[in-house]
Amino acid sequence: TVGSIQLLIGGIYSMLLWGTKIRAAPQLTAEGKEKVTKVGFYHSAGQLLSMMSLGAGPVSFTHIVKALEPFFSAAVSVVVFGKRMKPQVYASLIP
Repeated sequence: TVGSIQLLIGGIYSMLLWGTKIRAAPQLTAEGKEKVTKVGFYHSAGQLLSMMSLGAGPVSFTHIVKALEPFFSAAVSVVVFGKRMKPQVYASLIP
């Protein structure tokens, strides 16, 4: 799929930059690794479920659910990561 190709190309590009020392490889603390793992898990789960939903029902329903992504991103930011955004961000989520 297109997503797999994009991931492959991005991985190769990153490895080339880090391997040739054009860019320094990131050094993560244990806390940083934990946060990156959480974000990666939720992002991967969201992508997988989005792809599954396209085949499971009407495409219009998938688009409605995907339109709620900004709301869920703000909610996960508070609930999972304990990070609150500015009030203007939450105000922009009101239809």
